[in-house]
Amino acid sequence: MKLILENWKKFLEEEEEKPSKTTGDPGIPEETLNKLPKPAKKKLSINELNEMDLKYIPQDDEWEHMEKEFQDRIRDYAEYTKEHGVSEMKPIRFVDNQLEDGGHRINMMYYLDRQEPDGRWLDYKLPAAFYTTEVDWEELEKKDRFAFLMKTVAAKHIEDTIK
Repeated sequence: MKLILENWKKFLEEEEEKPSKTTGDPGIPEETLNKLPKPAKKKLSINELNEMDLKYIPQDDEWEHMEKEFQDRIRDYAEYTKEHGVSEMKPIRFVDNQLEDGGHRINMMYYLDRQEPDGRWLDYKLPAAFYTTEVDWEELEKKDRFAFLMKTVAAKHIEDTIK
C-alpha cells in the first residue's frame, strides 16, 4: 500500500505546476485535481481559515511586499466583490492542507477589511475545497471492487516484503 501511495504522490508531483503564492500561477491543472478524490467543501471565513492548521494562509501584513500588479488585481477583485458579493467566488483550494489556489481572494478580503474596518469582511463565509492525496481505502472499497483488490494485493506485497 505504501508503494501505491508513493506512486500516487509521485504522479501528482509530476503533473503539478508548482503554484506561486504571489505570481498568480495557475497551480495544479484541473485535469489533475479531477483525478483526486472529491474535495470536502466548506464555507469558511478568513478568521476561521486562520484558526485552522493549514500550511500557508496569506496574512494581512503581506500587502506592502506585493508587486503593484498584484495589488491592482486585488483592488479589481475587491470592486467586483463589493458589487456582486462573495457568493459568486470560486472556491479557495487546498491540497493536503496547503493553499493551492485563492491567495488573491484571501488578500482581497484583508484589503476590503482595511478599507472598511468593521470586521465584516473577515467574517464573510467563502467557499473552500479541501483536496487530499491520501487514499481512503474503506470509502473506495464501498464504491469500487477493483480498489478492494488493489488494497488486498498491496497488503500481501507488504506482508511478503516484511517476511
